[in-house]
Amino acid sequence: MPAAITEEQARLDRDALLDAAELLFYERGIRAVGMDRVRSASGLPLTRIYRDFATKEDLVVAVLRRRDERWRGDLVAYVTRVGDPRRRLLAVFD
Repeated sequence: MPAAITEEQARLDRDALLDAAELLFYERGIRAVGMDRVRSASGLPLTRIYRDFATKEDLVVAVLRRRDERWRGDLVAYVTRVGDPRRRLLAVFD
């Protein structure tokens, strides 16, 4: 029987999977990328992938959510560096 996966390893595997999927979806398009290609790129077995994401749509949603969180975090970090309130508002458009 295989050893249990630690919480840390599960997190690392999920991050690797999302990184691989995001890169493939960006390069080739969501429709053009099959789960087998995601499996190859991530190095994870399909059973592990489908345990976290029951469908390709679930994986796409997770990739887009993570990308949105990263983008919003970067925006907040950029805007909060501006001291003047008026300039801070305008920094959103920079």
